[in-house]
Amino acid sequence: MRPLFTTTNLVTAGTAVQLSTDAAGRVAIFQATNRAGGTGNVYLGSSAVSSASGYRISSGGVWPPNGPLYFGATRVSPSQFWMNSSTTTARLDLFLLVDP
Repeated sequence: MRPLFTTTNLVTAGTAVQLSTDAAGRVAIFQATNRAGGTGNVYLGSSAVSSASGYRISSGGVWPPNGPLYFGATRVSPSQFWMNSSTTTARLDLFLLVDP
């Protein structure tokens, strides 16, 4: 297993941004934080995530709210996670534990 830490800044409001280009690894543990100081909500999802749909993370909030998400046997690649927001000040910190 290897840790993967990323910070993604949203450049254009309403345009989905890929959180990682790592298509080979498989995510075992996942946690995302909407960095405090940004305005508005960040939405987390697939490449189809919009600036109003997906898993909502408020400013300074964490998803999932009750601690890291543990994937079982069905794991996805880090490249399948995207973010979007209605503001350009959104910054998302991501922690993944990935099988090589």
